[in-house]
Amino acid sequence: MRDKQDMDIKDVDMYDIKNKAGMILSRDVTTTDGVILFPCGARLNGVDTDLLIENGVERIYVKALSNVSNEITCLLEHNLDDDLYRFKKAYDGGREKARRHILDISRGATVSMNELFSITGDIMSELSCKSDVLKYIWLMEHSDEPTFAHSLNVSLLCNLFASWIKLSEEETLYLTVAGILHDVGKLRIPDAILNKTGKLTDKEYEIIKRHTLEGYDILRDVAIPEEIKAAALMHHEKIDGSGYPSGLANGSIVWLARIIAIVDIFDAMTSNRAYRGKICPFSVIKTFQNNVYGELDTEFLLVFLRNIAYTYVGSRVKLSDEREAEVIFINQRDLSNPIVRTTDDDIVDLSAHRDLIVDSLI
Repeated sequence: MRDKQDMDIKDVDMYDIKNKAGMILSRDVTTTDGVILFPCGARLNGVDTDLLIENGVERIYVKALSNVSNEITCLLEHNLDDDLYRFKKAYDGGREKARRHILDISRGATVSMNELFSITGDIMSELSCKSDVLKYIWLMEHSDEPTFAHSLNVSLLCNLFASWIKLSEEETLYLTVAGILHDVGKLRIPDAILNKTGKLTDKEYEIIKRHTLEGYDILRDVAIPEEIKAAALMHHEKIDGSGYPSGLANGSIVWLARIIAIVDIFDAMTSNRAYRGKICPFSVIKTFQNNVYGELDTEFLLVFLRNIAYTYVGSRVKLSDEREAEVIFINQRDLSNPIVRTTDDDIVDLSAHRDLIVDSLI
């Protein structure tokens, strides 16, 4: 028997959206190739029906905003909704499990693929919409052990990416586990270098770069697929041959490493570091657009950036002029500069105001 929450969910024809303005999406709305057009939780008054029709979307799933209790509505406004509370609890527990397993593996312990996968899977299962993991990771507090938090974050985002490109169950397992193990070699790098607040010397940077080789050495005799070991070795290789440790190019880099390379950079930039604070996801998208085409796998990168951008539709942000706003539309040709609605109900297309950007999520 379905519970009340399920019964409240309705499917709506495209041409009836205007009559449902007081409702919210109960599922992500995606294109046929998995790009998120509007995320779960977005209000229908911010949904562009022309964009949906252009992409062949015929029906969407919604629920009444009034079905969300006053208490939960209040919590949503303060970024402390039920999903976030459950996520944080599961995340904190998962981070400790990841720490324990990664340390055990570095000491030669056996590893269970399913057990490693469950660390990430248990956290994702707490979410009503998988794409919310992006917003919730942003809200997590700075960790005293950033290597383990980063490994977990990369695994979570790899799992999300797997759903975007519709990987098989086995491929999703491989990518998720590769994400959690990709930086295991950093356990052999001195903390004084890993956590240095100032600029690394050339010698220190060369030591940092050895974590890929050390990671492969740790995993060499572990009973896991060779592709996962190769991902630990190759996740800093670039398709143009400019990466390390071996300067491999495109076809020589395993597909797992080509995805992790993208996710790894995104999480590193959007997380607190000893030498700087977290960077706004829209600024990171801009960096990807301007600086890394030709270095990272283009096909995977385009899917990643489009889905990342659309995930933030409905999010509250602060603009560089200190105004607060809601992201209501993503410019497909300029993903880092969305259309926003300010608290004064002004509609601002940031792609037409180059002196104004999204400064941070709130």
